[in-house]
Amino acid sequence: MRARSTTARTGGWKRVPVTRDAMPNVAEQLRRSGCVAGDGDPIAAHAHFDRQNRIRRIHATYENGWRATLSIRIDGSYSLSMALKLVSKPKVAAE
Repeated sequence: MRARSTTARTGGWKRVPVTRDAMPNVAEQLRRSGCVAGDGDPIAAHAHFDRQNRIRRIHATYENGWRATLSIRIDGSYSLSMALKLVSKPKVAAE
């Protein structure tokens, strides 16, 4: 049986919900990165911070069904992914 290392890494990125006061700043940062998911501010968002308290990822959900994820690397480069949640309606049988 393998012994557990005493220098094991503990913890990871902190997930922090974005408050309504900070939502316009998050929306502006997403728009500057190229996000075209929605015209207004997201309805829900949360951010992830690393151990040095640097923002590393932003997840945002818009009212029109779009979701955007902005991943920020340490060197300042970033990647943006967007997805549209599609919901299909069940067919109603004709009477």
